[in-house]
Amino acid sequence: MPRRAINSDSGAADLKKDRVRLWLHLLQATRAIETELNKRFRDEFSISIARFDVLVALSRHPRGLTMTAVSSHMLISNGNATAIIERLAADGLVERQPDANDKRVVIVRLTSAGKAEFESFAATHDSCVEQILSTLDAADLQTMLALFKRMGFAKTARGGP
Repeated sequence: MPRRAINSDSGAADLKKDRVRLWLHLLQATRAIETELNKRFRDEFSISIARFDVLVALSRHPRGLTMTAVSSHMLISNGNATAIIERLAADGLVERQPDANDKRVVIVRLTSAGKAEFESFAATHDSCVEQILSTLDAADLQTMLALFKRMGFAKTARGGP
C-alpha cells in the first residue's frame, strides 16, 4: 500500500483517521475469523467457540481452575462461565470438585474424555486458523507479529510473546 505524504496541516488528522480505519479493519478481521471458527465448531462438533475457550483454559491448568479463574481467563461473567461449565459437565468433558481447603470454592478440571475431545477440537481450530490466514507468507506474519509486539499486543493465549 503506498504511503501518503503527510503535511503538517493535515498530517495529524490523516493519522487519526488511519488509526480508526486500522482499528475497524482489525475488528472486522477478528469477527470474520471468530465467525468462521464458530461455524466450523458448530458444524463439526456441535460446540461453541466459547465452550472451546473454556477447554483451552482448563487444558493449560491440569490441576484445575476455580470458577472465578475460568471467568477471568475468558473475560466473561461468573454466570456465563457457570452456564458453559454446566453444559461441559453434562457432556462429560469437565468435572467439578470442591476445593480441599475451602468447600465454598469449586475446582473445574478436564475429564479424560474432555482431554481427548480437546485434542480433536484443537486440531480443527489450528487447521481452520491456518486456512484462514494462508494468504499471508512468512514475511507478512513476521511483520504483523512485530507490529503487534510494538503496540504491546504480542501476548499469545499462552501468556507469552
